[in-house]
Amino acid sequence: MNRRILGRTQLETSVMGLGCGGNSRLGQAYGNSESDSIRVVRTALDEGINFIDTAPTYGTEGIVGKALNGVNRDQYILSTKVSLPNPSRLGRWKDKRYFEKNLHQSLKHLKTDSIDIYNLHCVAASHYALAHDTYAEWLMKFQDQGKIRFLGITEVFGNDPTHEMLKLAVRDSVWDVIMVGLNIVNQSALRTIFPAALDKNLGIQIMFAVRKALVNQGGLKALIANLIEIGEVDPAEIESAEDPIGFLLRPEVAESLTDAAYRFCAHVSGSPIVLSGTGNPEHLRSNAASLNRPPLPNHVLARLKSIFGRVERATCN
Repeated sequence: MNRRILGRTQLETSVMGLGCGGNSRLGQAYGNSESDSIRVVRTALDEGINFIDTAPTYGTEGIVGKALNGVNRDQYILSTKVSLPNPSRLGRWKDKRYFEKNLHQSLKHLKTDSIDIYNLHCVAASHYALAHDTYAEWLMKFQDQGKIRFLGITEVFGNDPTHEMLKLAVRDSVWDVIMVGLNIVNQSALRTIFPAALDKNLGIQIMFAVRKALVNQGGLKALIANLIEIGEVDPAEIESAEDPIGFLLRPEVAESLTDAAYRFCAHVSGSPIVLSGTGNPEHLRSNAASLNRPPLPNHVLARLKSIFGRVERATCN
């Protein structure tokens, strides 16, 4: 698996990160046993994938911890998260305890003394000021204690496809890593988030590279029809309503829609980690192979930008 440097963290990471959430949650969402899911994590390590992203809300921290038991700590990079406390239920005097409790639970589940990237999870634009002005300062105290190495922040891409929260976050210097939604259809982050992130040398995790509408041609065809209807795709850019992305699936371009989608994200500026989640070892190997392949041809990238360059309201989920 190809490696790259994750922004100013200077962590050497695999291009593919194993996403332990999403629709699969290491297969736990559709019936995998714990041993099945542990096998997925270990397959990732065997494939040279050293970046693992999880969260308490995914229910997979414990599985990750068991899968990594006995593996040298310098062989993998751990990213996990903490959701913001609900201000209506917690007074500020309790919030510090909330963060301390959640961090210690994650450390216990992951069977480690330190977490490489600790992210504030699913932060909305309306909560950003509190996240930056108060919570980030508290989390930095855990850095001083050696329990976390770098601070990250993740957007709620499903509800915030225009990246309003991250537009605020990339202006600040407190975050070392951001998690952003990006895919072939919604390329808006390349205009609105990446330039500022690159200027600050932030590490970038990409989520939503492949979701439901990018698994098969039928799903993408339906999405394109909807985007034409709401005015975010110009029908004149589409060769055929019946085969709107045929140019992308020619044998000399990509092996599949999924292959093209991963390669599109893997080679954007910023040397990002592209998260990929699955509960199946063979599926994992296939995704890893795509993320190791060369970029899509320049004329194909130009065509994708021409078709989808104005899209802001789609997530492909």
